[in-house]
Amino acid sequence: MYQRPFFYNSFNSTFGSWSGWSYSNTSDTTKPGFKNQYSAFTGTGFGGTVNYGVAFTFNPGDAMIELPDGYSVDSVRITNTTYAVLSMLNGD
Repeated sequence: MYQRPFFYNSFNSTFGSWSGWSYSNTSDTTKPGFKNQYSAFTGTGFGGTVNYGVAFTFNPGDAMIELPDGYSVDSVRITNTTYAVLSMLNGD
């Protein structure tokens, strides 16, 4: 039986907020604000890929990836979202 990795995600309908993992294909590198929270500041995923993962967390562990027994990860490439970069550079 094939087992898949589990990417944690939680959505709070009361506040309209989420934490954990999502996938994205947005590429806006200039628009500030939380509505641009899914765009990688690099404009693409690693190597120019159109689809990539996005993590957001309130607590350590919210962005956990659980691998099946016997599986391992060779590498991880990480960048900030456009929202995060522009917020740190210019404030909100």
